[in-house]
Amino acid sequence: MKNIGSNLSNMIKKIPQDIKITEKIDNGYNSNTFFCKYNGEKSVLKYSNSKSEYESLTREYEICNILFNNSSIDVPKPIYKYEQNNNLLIIFSEVNTYIPNSLDWKNKQFCKDIIVSSAKVLNELHDNPKIHKKANESEYCNQQKNKSRYLNKQLKRIRNFDMINEKKFEDSVSYILNNNYKTRFSHFDFTATNYSFHIGIEPIYDWQTCGYGDALYDISIFDSSVIDEFIYYFHSQEFVNELRDKFFELLNINIDMNRYTIYKYIHTSVILWNIANNRCTDLWLNIGTEQEIYNQTKNQLETLNKKVEKIINDA
Repeated sequence: MKNIGSNLSNMIKKIPQDIKITEKIDNGYNSNTFFCKYNGEKSVLKYSNSKSEYESLTREYEICNILFNNSSIDVPKPIYKYEQNNNLLIIFSEVNTYIPNSLDWKNKQFCKDIIVSSAKVLNELHDNPKIHKKANESEYCNQQKNKSRYLNKQLKRIRNFDMINEKKFEDSVSYILNNNYKTRFSHFDFTATNYSFHIGIEPIYDWQTCGYGDALYDISIFDSSVIDEFIYYFHSQEFVNELRDKFFELLNINIDMNRYTIYKYIHTSVILWNIANNRCTDLWLNIGTEQEIYNQTKNQLETLNKKVEKIINDA
């Protein structure tokens, strides 16, 4: 493949293994991701040429190695790592991805399988002592997530967005920052776009943001991006409530509903901002229009607005 950049091209030339890049992957965030053939096998190549990308990519490689060898969580298998002058190239096995269609989402058993498998993955990720021990020994995986930096980044993103009450969003961020919680190892981007849907979910990918922090973040973003966004679109409120109750029942941790609701408000606000800025996911566009998901997310946010206002006023 042509036009991959001179740095990456020069790195590949110095690697003894046979690497042929076949296609660039446009995931909207990291432009240096490619499908390739590594010694003839279909694989995924990721490349970094900056310090921040180097750290996040190393983190992803190390945690996938830890999870692959110490858990039942299905992740891309780390195959190869090469460093040169602070540039990093890593190769993972290619994962089989499946984007559900409308018939899938209308199938109640399909939705139930997603709930069960998600709870299983989150329980193991948050509570498996082998994962925690190995991650804690890793220079790149043992970081404490800076929730202040992340939440304020989201606050900066939604400023001047008419559909979101900036003061309420600020109050929500303050509520989370002033709340204590048990630290657990977490994914921190456990959205519908970062796993494949077969029978349930898995494999799970894009681990560059993982670290130690509030497990409710993973749980609430799953709820916002899967239950509220997709399952609710095709099913009754009664069925959605049933699934959410089952999800909570299967989880190993107690849910602080106030903190959980605040997180969901933050996630839903960011989802609405993304849709309004033409960043609707292929996962959604496979089943509906941007206007449909915008209207649904707007309604979800209005419902959360009332709950958040009461939580903050009572705090």
